[in-house]
Amino acid sequence: MSTARLLTQLESANLLEKTDLKIGNWGELSTATSHQKFLQHSPSTSAIELYATAHCIIEWLAPGNTTLLLLDNSTMPSDDELETFGGLFLSPGEKWDIDATRGIAWTIPAGGATAVNSAIAIAAMLSTMFGWHAHLASENSTSGKRLGLQDGIIYFYGDSIELDKATRLINQITTNTLSMDFKP
Repeated sequence: MSTARLLTQLESANLLEKTDLKIGNWGELSTATSHQKFLQHSPSTSAIELYATAHCIIEWLAPGNTTLLLLDNSTMPSDDELETFGGLFLSPGEKWDIDATRGIAWTIPAGGATAVNSAIAIAAMLSTMFGWHAHLASENSTSGKRLGLQDGIIYFYGDSIELDKATRLINQITTNTLSMDFKP
């Protein structure tokens, strides 16, 4: 599995510096400039269907070199959830201290996009299954494009062009729940 690195709130904010996103008072991602529209989708709770959906939503997000998953202050993962997440994505022996680091980032090495994007999709799937309040954004995000995963619901944020793509994606995963291929 792909190794990620833990980030403090300041490190997470620095990663977003070149985007129009900021970390809000509650630790959530929001746009720095204005209120933004969104679409929401209630995914299947079937593990295999949620796995396929997670792959598609990561395709919609279009991760850049670095992708951030940020847990807001509504989320207090159980020790078991942190151990599961850490065992999959962190270096051996590394523990996730949720009080110190609420962000986790994946950076794509040369030739490693497929493995990293799969790891991000699995992280999104687990975040959705655990009912966390997680936010995903890429360092090259524009127009406020990001994903929110809250209480098992997927939120797509962005401009009208990105929300049109999200509408097509939602239609695709609603009609073909096992499709893992979304091309925006």
